Amino acid sequence: MLAQFSIPGYESNGAASSVPFQSKKRACLVCFRCHEKKIKCDLAKKPRDDQRASRCSNCADADCPCLLRPSKRGKRGATSGRNDPRRDITVSWSADAPFGLPFAPPPADGSPAPGSSLDGGGDLEPMDTAISGNHGQVLTGATPPPADHANLEGQLVSHDVVPPPNADSRRRYSSYLGDSGYMQIFSSESGDLTMQQQVPRSLEVDYIPVGLQEAHLDVFFEYAFTWCPIFDRDTLDADPSLRQSLLLRHALALCANQIRPSLLHQSSSTEHYNRAKELFYGNHEPNPLIRIMALMLFYWWSSEAPNVVSLDNTSWWTGTAIRVAQQIGLHCEPRSSGPMVAGESPGLRRRIWWTLVARERITAISQGRPCLIDLDDCDVPMPSPSDFSQPHYIQVSLFVKWVPLCKLIGRISKMLRRRPGNPGPTAIQLGRELIAWVQALPRPLQPAFEGSRTRGFHRDVHGMHLTYLSTITLLHLSNDAQPLPQASVAAVVAASCTARIFHDYLVRGSICFLAGQAGWYATIAILALLHARRLEGLAVDAKADIQTLRAALSAMAKTWRSAQMFERGIEKLMLNAGPQNGGGADGMPARTSVAGPGLSPSMDELSAIAGINWRDYFPYVTGETSPLIGTLFAQDDQAMPFTELGWTFDFPTHLNQFLTGLENINLDFLSL
Repeated sequence: MLAQFSIPGYESNGAASSVPFQSKKRACLVCFRCHEKKIKCDLAKKPRDDQRASRCSNCADADCPCLLRPSKRGKRGATSGRNDPRRDITVSWSADAPFGLPFAPPPADGSPAPGSSLDGGGDLEPMDTAISGNHGQVLTGATPPPADHANLEGQLVSHDVVPPPNADSRRRYSSYLGDSGYMQIFSSESGDLTMQQQVPRSLEVDYIPVGLQEAHLDVFFEYAFTWCPIFDRDTLDADPSLRQSLLLRHALALCANQIRPSLLHQSSSTEHYNRAKELFYGNHEPNPLIRIMALMLFYWWSSEAPNVVSLDNTSWWTGTAIRVAQQIGLHCEPRSSGPMVAGESPGLRRRIWWTLVARERITAISQGRPCLIDLDDCDVPMPSPSDFSQPHYIQVSLFVKWVPLCKLIGRISKMLRRRPGNPGPTAIQLGRELIAWVQALPRPLQPAFEGSRTRGFHRDVHGMHLTYLSTITLLHLSNDAQPLPQASVAAVVAASCTARIFHDYLVRGSICFLAGQAGWYATIAILALLHARRLEGLAVDAKADIQTLRAALSAMAKTWRSAQMFERGIEKLMLNAGPQNGGGADGMPARTSVAGPGLSPSMDELSAIAGINWRDYFPYVTGETSPLIGTLFAQDDQAMPFTELGWTFDFPTHLNQFLTGLENINLDFLSL
């Protein structure tokens, strides 16, 4: 019976056949392009002396990068390619390609390329933890133990998409040392200023097509450059290291993917963020200026709500960027004899530093936390159009005007946190400075909504005034009443203008370009409008503005955890303030009586006494800006029933009490 069956490689009598056993083997080396197109790849058969050996025939004919696809079929044998010289290829770089499009010539000899994936040179493995998980290994900068390369899905085991380190990239940059501690005496005793830089292992996520890289730049310059002018086209052309930085490439991909993701190339913001964070903590980017640029692009990403302690939110990364900036002395004007970091210029230094100051001031006022930067230690002049290569662009004018506003916001934040009796500027003095700022704006930098239609809409002009209007609203709110803060006329008008701005954004289709801070702007406006909703004659119009702002929060909640927190908090707050808690028929608390003569005056009355008219805050507002504002303008502001306000409180801190009742959630409502 057994003779009826034949086993390949053996005779029927059991003796070994002279014909060896042969099976159809899968190609051990194939590239991504051939694998995706399901065509035969001859990458493994290319001769060593072929000048095109770095690419298969298909990729060479199409003039495309040829990236080796790692096997995903389990562990191979010990000799399944470790000795294959084709597995150790170093990529050369084209400075003309956006962010270093790799081209891979064959190595000059058979030795492994420095930093190749099988080189065993201490390369970092990809992170395998959640965003908010354990970062201990990354934080210490330790190299994780080597893993099985064949089982690392998506890893490019042959092509390093990072240029090998040269003498310049291994150079250590001298840090800034001030005079107060006398450390500057020893600044020349730094010893060897070179370091052994590890080239990060190349992953599949590192390959970003050249067209997509250019698209990321376009998104940055269109949507983010106004508030983050950390580089421009001229900067990229002048400093090739910017285009070659893997850290900056992933940071740009993260920013652009959050604002306007590609419809053709699907990529994960989480993957870009984790990869950029790994590169940063692994110290793979030697240029400190590029490190700061990359961290500042993290502003469009936050993996946790701000009421959770996290190392993955905008507040953390802004603080980290500030510390690195202080290390290289961006807070001081450079000495004429001092060394300059690669790609650095006085104008670029000022743009980066004041962007950090502006962001940090907005974070401080929203979170009710101390400022990280003491401007008394800073001698950097305010930014000017001459700091930009294109000084006449409106984006430049907006940034130059926005920075002084944020500087003033820092002082207002300190005043709101100040304890009673401590000296400092008063709300009236700071209110006058806000009025002076807005009155000095040229007409192109004022929002064009004097009428019911917005003619001449400019996205960034609206964005700057979101910051301004939210500051006015916060300055004119009081937490003396429960469960909602009380709002003055100025706060309600500013909140209605905020709703108008979000309305203009929403009707144009998207607010994805807004950073997470915009959720706080909408929330502060809602709090003021909730108070106006209780007042006779304002309820209907206030409700319409609230609906617009809640629609904006709902749209932002798809991207931002902070907006989700605000959305839940507002919903719970409105439920807690319903009829069951003694509210009126409209579902809000019943209106309190008008302040009597024995009570302290409102902020609006104080402003009138000091010679300030609240309407001076709004030179571009008319009765047609919104129905709510039209109602306010039509009535006598002295007769409006807005209750008294007190001004010796830490509003951002105490506002948390308005959200009591949220079960199992501790909402720091103004943290962002």
